[in-house]
Amino acid sequence: MPIKSISNFSNEWIDSVFYQSLPMSTYTVAFIISDFDCMSATVNNTLSKNVNIQACARKNALVQAEYLFNVSLNLINYYELLFDVAYPLPKMDHVN
Repeated sequence: MPIKSISNFSNEWIDSVFYQSLPMSTYTVAFIISDFDCMSATVNNTLSKNVNIQACARKNALVQAEYLFNVSLNLINYYELLFDVAYPLPKMDHVN
């Protein structure tokens, strides 16, 4: 989920608070800490509005993440048309 607020406690510690997510299976959640490069776009389909799609990878693997990024942009539109349901979250992140 997107960041709700950030508080600095010192030069070394930052507290990030995120918006509450929808109920979901734990295998769909990941915590990743790294210095990745990312590509992103905002989807505005018939039903899904302002959904941020992001694909991230190591600098030398970002080209490989481009395929994943393009597929995810098309899949949101495809599933929206197939099921007539908007994507329920404000973002979708992929890590390669």
